[in-house]
Amino acid sequence: TALRREFPQFAAYILAAAAAIYPPPRELVEPSASDGPGSAADSAPTDPIPLSSQTHEGLMAEMTRMAERVVATFPEDPTAYDLQGRVYAYLGKSTEAARAWERCLQLDPRRPDACNGLAKLAIKRGDDAAAEPLLRTALEIDATLPEVVHQLADLLSRSGRAEEAVTVLERYVQQVPTATDGLLALAQTQLQLGVFDKAQQNFEAVITLRPTSHEAHLGLGTALLRQGQREGSRKY
Repeated sequence: TALRREFPQFAAYILAAAAAIYPPPRELVEPSASDGPGSAADSAPTDPIPLSSQTHEGLMAEMTRMAERVVATFPEDPTAYDLQGRVYAYLGKSTEAARAWERCLQLDPRRPDACNGLAKLAIKRGDDAAAEPLLRTALEIDATLPEVVHQLADLLSRSGRAEEAVTVLERYVQQVPTATDGLLALAQTQLQLGVFDKAQQNFEAVITLRPTSHEAHLGLGTALLRQGQREGSRKY
């Protein structure tokens, strides 16, 4: 998109600074099929915008300024508001982040990244009731988002709804059968519920995919012990 081409250094800076907390939208890291000759992206300037400040406070202010410039340049592009939301969230400006993500969803209701961002803000302020529908909406749009799956499963478990958490995790591992983190979370939740045979199966699946997983070995030993298999449990 034009947004990606016009603000290359800004995009790279945001990815480096905040990606671990708010993973980048695919539009910023994947080429668009529409980026051909004569497109807005093709005609956009490619010179990077300089980051003049070297202090922490200055860089934070510059991030804010550049995020505001992005939405001013592309006021109808939902990705611009998603980026702005990520910047504000990274800077701890929750109200501004929520406003940006809400605007993103107004422009494109099928943005799981914006739903996830708003859900994180809700969880941060202790409002699981507001976070749950946002996380479910995100998964309706894309059922393979690991962070959203784990957030929803954790929310359900701490709300005393572990059976629902199992359902969420089972749907995820059906979609992504090699997702060891999902299998491990599923097995641990099943272990807590006392469904020891299924927990055993999923711990074994994790070990097959990730033989060095200490948590899976420990969980498998516990599952076997709870089923009366003392000899087998000693191996783990």
